[in-house]
Formats: sequence, structure tokens, C-alpha cells
Amino acid sequence: MTKIMYEKRGGLHRLTIEGHAGFAEMGKDVVCAGVSAIAFALLGWLRNHREDVEYIQEDVGNGFMEIKFFSGKKAPEVFEMALIGLEQIAVKYPEYITITPSAYGGDARE
Repeated sequence: MTKIMYEKRGGLHRLTIEGHAGFAEMGKDVVCAGVSAIAFALLGWLRNHREDVEYIQEDVGNGFMEIKFFSGKKAPEVFEMALIGLEQIAVKYPEYITITPSAYGGDARE
């Protein structure tokens, strides 16, 4: 199962993704591929719009990704769009993905 946690507190935004969905074998798992595509699109946007991001920290590994940043004007909207995309996958495949506010505190739906 893929566990997704998010945080939005002031200008801080954090997205943590852990685990493999288990929908299909590695390399053929459309659920993991969808989650990865959205997460890497967010990360790519942040990297390419440094003028809108005060600070970015990333940790990417096999079955794990964490993106943490302090935002400017547009980055929160991009973060929200990524969350909506992840939620749409979770609605379609609820037995393979969970999305919850982070234990760090702060709900992205403020």
C-alpha cells in the first residue's frame, strides 16, 4: 500500500509518499506510476520555478519520496493541484492508497 501524508502550515508545504501500491508487479503497477507521475511533476515544477520557492528539500528513493518547501505565490496552488490528482487516484483505488494529513500537523484543506 502507498501511504501519502501532506502538510500545509503557513508557507511550509510537505508531501511524503511511502511504499508501493501493490496493484500489479513492479514496473507494471499503474497506481504507482500515477502517483509517481504527479509527485515528480510537482517536484519538476518547484525546481523550474525557483523564483516562487524560498526553500526546497527533496528526498527520493525506492518506494519513498518527500518534498518539503516554503512557498511563494503560485507554489501553493500547484501543491493543491498535486494533492487533488493524488486524491483522484485514491478514490479510484482506495485499497492501494491512503492520504492523510501529516503527523507534523496542518491540513492542506485550510
